[in-house]
Amino acid sequence: MPLLPLSASAADVCAYTGGGRRRELVDQWQVGSPVADSIRAIATTAVRRGAMTDCPVDPGATSYVVVLTDATGTARTLALDPTVCGTLRAATGTPAVDTYLGLALPSVVRAVARSRP
Repeated sequence: MPLLPLSASAADVCAYTGGGRRRELVDQWQVGSPVADSIRAIATTAVRRGAMTDCPVDPGATSYVVVLTDATGTARTLALDPTVCGTLRAATGTPAVDTYLGLALPSVVRAVARSRP
């Protein structure tokens, strides 16, 4: 499932704490390539596709919204929610539609968190 037509050239990341409607923005940053493209790559491959699980809610975890942009100006949003089993959603397709991708492996969360310059 391609998130973007080309490699990601930039990423805008917002970090949130809390869960549900009580999320609070705690940090934000921007990164360029190759970091942005490494986020795109791992979010594409390190996911348990279509998986669902029953796990304990972790309201102390940090959640992320990542906007990836490629050289054509196409932007796609990833929502990574470790507070609820690491769910990963993305705006995919043309026109972009919110899509449940599955459960992100911990490596996806680490890649986003460590992307902060």
